[in-house]
Amino acid sequence: MADEFIKFDKKTPFGNPPGRCIYCGSDGQPEGLSDEHIIAFSLGANVYMPNASCAGCAKITSYLEGYAARAIYGPFRIFFGVQSRRKKIDLGDVPVVFTTERGKETRQIPRVQLPPLFSVPLLSPAGIFEHKEPEPIIPATGWIWFASDPKEYMKRFRQEGDRTWEFRGNINTIVFARVLAKISHTITTALVGVDGFEPLLPPLILGKTDKAAYLIGCADAPTPAERPPSGPSMVHHDIAVSAMAENGQRPLLVTKIRLFSFTGAPSYYVVAGIPKRPALERLGVDGELQVL
Repeated sequence: MADEFIKFDKKTPFGNPPGRCIYCGSDGQPEGLSDEHIIAFSLGANVYMPNASCAGCAKITSYLEGYAARAIYGPFRIFFGVQSRRKKIDLGDVPVVFTTERGKETRQIPRVQLPPLFSVPLLSPAGIFEHKEPEPIIPATGWIWFASDPKEYMKRFRQEGDRTWEFRGNINTIVFARVLAKISHTITTALVGVDGFEPLLPPLILGKTDKAAYLIGCADAPTPAERPPSGPSMVHHDIAVSAMAENGQRPLLVTKIRLFSFTGAPSYYVVAGIPKRPALERLGVDGELQVL
């Protein structure tokens, strides 16, 4: 088994400049290449890979990071004061279904006024581990975490005759999977080099395929929450890169990702690619691999 853990609490470059875009392979001209955060700045991380993305691919990954920052973790980030380049984060309105004496009513409420939460999907194991054909992710059960008591938040919206209320932290599962793929591909490239492995994730990251279930799945189930962070600069995420293989099968580079781990959120395995010998040496593999 070979794992390497990276901290994300300080602004620092990680990995050598690859000399080309790590997603599409272009030289980035005429705009040149820009730095690429391994985990988005808006999710409390500061580690980046220098000169790693062309303008076109940066636009795509910026959308993915923006989606995660607003649609998935927006209220949570506001509640805990996670770092942001924006002075005000507009999260829009959310439909909340109230069960009343008269039946069900849907009311639009600003999401920032609702209980701070985030929800992520619980996924089956990655299909590549079970020798399945590539396929899209089937919408799975969602895991939800509240930062504080939702009943206290919802008291202000209660009207006469209301009995219960319901709103969901629905997310686009394929976009969430692409966010995980972007993190996995970037950190793997930074760790073993752009030529150290055969990458499998760029088509998914760039939106050229939706068959994410083949390379992405849950690793560990949710656990009880721990003490929340005391400030925006604390390390929020657990991430490790491993070389894994079945007996007699080719090895794989696999990233284990757990975002905002203090909440007890589930972790995910993301298969980044097929390592070349220098990558295995970089990970300290001397003939023994983690057996799946």
